[in-house]
Amino acid sequence: MTTPQKPLYFIKSIENANNSIIVEGKKLSLYPHGLGKHSLTPLTINYSKKALCVNGNNFMLTESLQDEQSLALRMPEKHGVDSSGLPKTIKLILEQCPGKVVGMLQPIFSYGRHGFL
Repeated sequence: MTTPQKPLYFIKSIENANNSIIVEGKKLSLYPHGLGKHSLTPLTINYSKKALCVNGNNFMLTESLQDEQSLALRMPEKHGVDSSGLPKTIKLILEQCPGKVVGMLQPIFSYGRHGFL
């Protein structure tokens, strides 16, 4: 999920940084995405082939995290921008999951289960 009416950022993950995990013996890199939400509690994530467990709540792969009460939309305007014009919120995310912004899209409309935003 991305904050409505805010830009979408394309991130290239930096391999072998703090964003690498091993799953079933394979090394994978995590890519920051869905930059609009953050956890209000210490984040716990587990997964299976059928569901994702976020903060103790199971979500089938066809379900959305949109209404998860332990998650909230980030409000980038609270933090402002850095000297390069990048929102400080994005900079903080990239400190935890290292990567580089390689592109940006400014949405012109959004459509979801609640209609147009």
